[in-house]
Amino acid sequence: MRRVFENLIEEAHASVQGANKGFLNEDYLRARMDDKIQMVKDYLPDFLVENRSLYAILSKGIHDLSENECLQYFETVKIGIEQILDEKIIKKEKADKALKAREAIQKAHSKLTNS
Repeated sequence: MRRVFENLIEEAHASVQGANKGFLNEDYLRARMDDKIQMVKDYLPDFLVENRSLYAILSKGIHDLSENECLQYFETVKIGIEQILDEKIIKKEKADKALKAREAIQKAHSKLTNS
């Protein structure tokens, strides 16, 4: 689950680099995860940014907790990750729907103005 979380952050990092030529990549690479999230927050689901402490739970699980302790927090972490991914899915579906609507409107407008 920690890798899923890290991959979401890295995906946002790649988006920022592509969109913002002034982005300070060296600072990002040296930053702690909490700071990385703040640096790319505009490219992340709001739930992830608001609940970035989820990463601390995941890290603690890897480094300090027993297997039983990890199992105790598993459902909480799972629900958090699912919420983040649900938000990404909804955003993508909304963007896809908007694209289809724009294309249909342009097509209809073109037919009506050329008739």
